[in-house]
Amino acid sequence: MKRVRLVIRIANAAAVTAPRRAVYVTRQALTKPGGHGLPDVVLLSEVAPVDVNLVAMNHAPDMHVIQLGAKGSPDAGVAIASRLGARPKGATLGSPAVRGKVRKRPILGASIGRLPVWAIHAPPGRAPWARGVYIARARRRGGLVGGDWNQPPRWMRRTTTRKYRGLAGDVLGLMVPRRYKASQPVAVDIGSDHPAVDIVVWLPAWRLRYARR
Repeated sequence: MKRVRLVIRIANAAAVTAPRRAVYVTRQALTKPGGHGLPDVVLLSEVAPVDVNLVAMNHAPDMHVIQLGAKGSPDAGVAIASRLGARPKGATLGSPAVRGKVRKRPILGASIGRLPVWAIHAPPGRAPWARGVYIARARRRGGLVGGDWNQPPRWMRRTTTRKYRGLAGDVLGLMVPRRYKASQPVAVDIGSDHPAVDIVVWLPAWRLRYARR
């Protein structure tokens, strides 16, 4: 079976810890080559104050961006950018707001050809119930699911039947169906408080038959 190589990048724009750098970090996430070259798909989290489409228009015009909600809203907190044609699948509620702790967190989906991809950002440990609900709902999504899980790779691998690729000591990573071959993760410095994570996934060619670069 013919397979296609796809570079998936997981990136956190650090809009909470360094809001003034969020646009720069987002640009780096879209444009900086890593050990596997330029990313084909970028799953972004913590980008609520960033207009990702505007960043792409100015610095990565070959990328199609999906980001929902008004700038600064919870719905805009995750985004998907793809060098292949992408169709929005909409957003589903990952976890509701917890008063005084975290805002609501969406799970954002897109179809790249016949491949579903999902961008996520689970709540932090100060809201453990919301984090548990979010991760459980994210794991119900098919295809590739990636972002900031707010759980370490060891925990993620121990509690899922799918492949998980993430850097030791960090919380960004990608869940991959067992049937797909996936490389080990490679770190990319994009100026965030989390290194971006690049993973190569080899997919059946028919999955991307209707995707266009």
